[in-house]
Amino acid sequence: MAEAGITGQEAPAGFAFEHCVLDPAAVPSLARAEAVCRDQVREYVARRTGPVPVARAVAECDAAALADRVDDPAAWSDISIRPELSDLIAMNGDRLAGDEAEAEITASQQAVAAAVEQELVRRGWNPAGAPWSLSGHLWYPAASVLGWHTNVRVPGWRAYLSWVAEPGRSFFRYRDPTDGRIVTSWDEGLDLRVFPITVAEPLWHCVWAGRERHSFGYRLAPVGR
Repeated sequence: MAEAGITGQEAPAGFAFEHCVLDPAAVPSLARAEAVCRDQVREYVARRTGPVPVARAVAECDAAALADRVDDPAAWSDISIRPELSDLIAMNGDRLAGDEAEAEITASQQAVAAAVEQELVRRGWNPAGAPWSLSGHLWYPAASVLGWHTNVRVPGWRAYLSWVAEPGRSFFRYRDPTDGRIVTSWDEGLDLRVFPITVAEPLWHCVWAGRERHSFGYRLAPVGR
């Protein structure tokens, strides 16, 4: 990504991907907010009822798994239209409605979002008048997958914050839309990734969580919406 950072709401014609490994000591407010939220999520996950996620194979993130869908990016945009992509635990939207943890987790989501936006502003990745909005709050049990998808239903800039306890056991993988290379971006601890989603050049991506993984997704909210 250019040093000038994001200069507009729309994703650029070219492709850029940035992965920053954050030092918790350098971003104490962000690290603290994520840790508080993570503890609340652990409690919620431990007592929740409903389907229990099952272990899935890392092969779902192989190039062979992508080959069967790569020509139809719109059909594989996201988990809302393709629930078979994953059985991870989502906590954004109205998924916590009525649960006793709703208020405290919602407050923690807001605290994490504020800290993430502060870090994005510091790095020059926050255009004036275009706030980031929460698009996903996910808990990945160990040995879980979010299969290959594109998010092309809602193009624009995306930012993802993730936490893992063990480096090198989970990853974010994507297909570079400029040359078709499969690139693996390993999780190191507290990681921040920023990249564009476009319809013209879909960014196929997936996640493998070899260990528990806590993540937040954000997208630039159009002005006036």
